[in-house]
Amino acid sequence: MQRALRTDEFVVIMVRPLPRGFVGPLSLVAVVAGLLYLAASSWHWFRVASPLIAVVALGPPLLVVLVRTWRWWVRQIYVTNQRIVFGNGLRRRQRSSIELAHVISTHVARSWSDRLGRRGAVVLTTREQEWSLDRLRRPEVLRRIIEHQRSAGTWHDLARLERADELAAARESGRISEAEYDERWRRLFGSRPGNSL
Repeated sequence: MQRALRTDEFVVIMVRPLPRGFVGPLSLVAVVAGLLYLAASSWHWFRVASPLIAVVALGPPLLVVLVRTWRWWVRQIYVTNQRIVFGNGLRRRQRSSIELAHVISTHVARSWSDRLGRRGAVVLTTREQEWSLDRLRRPEVLRRIIEHQRSAGTWHDLARLERADELAAARESGRISEAEYDERWRRLFGSRPGNSL
C-alpha cells in the first residue's frame, strides 16, 4: 500500500472485513474427521485405507477453507487522510478508492443480529452512488474515523472548488446565464466571482 500512496498522503487506519463462509466447511471437516476416526477404530480394513480416504474426504473442504482464508486475508480497507482505498486480489493487487472530498454522508447499516455482535457495514454516500464497506467489527469506530478525516482536511473547500469549476463549465456551454452564474457563485462562496479564492 505504501507505494500506492500519493504525495502528502498517509494511512490513518487499516481494517479487514469479518471473515465469512467458514462455518460450513469447518463443520464438515470436523464431522468427516470424527466419522473417519470412528470407522478406523471399528474396522481393521478401514484403518489400512484411512490415509487415502482421509485425503479424498477431507481434501475438498480443507481446500475451500484455505482459499477463503487467503481471500479474507488479502481484503483490506485503508482510510488515508485523502481517500478510502479498498484492496483485494490474489495474484494482482486490485485497488479502488473513494475520495474523501466526494463523500457526502456516512452511516452504519446493521441487522438485529449484527447489533448483538457489534458488527455492521459502513455505508458511504457520494454524488454518484452508495458504497457499502463489508461487514466489520465495531463499524461505528470506522465511521467516526472517516468523518473525522473528512472534517479535518480541506475537503469542504475542495468540494466547493469542484462546484465552481462545474458552474464555470455550465456558463461557458450556455446552460446557465451570467446572472444565474453570479447568483450560484454568491450562494457557494458568499461573494462575487473574482473576490473569492
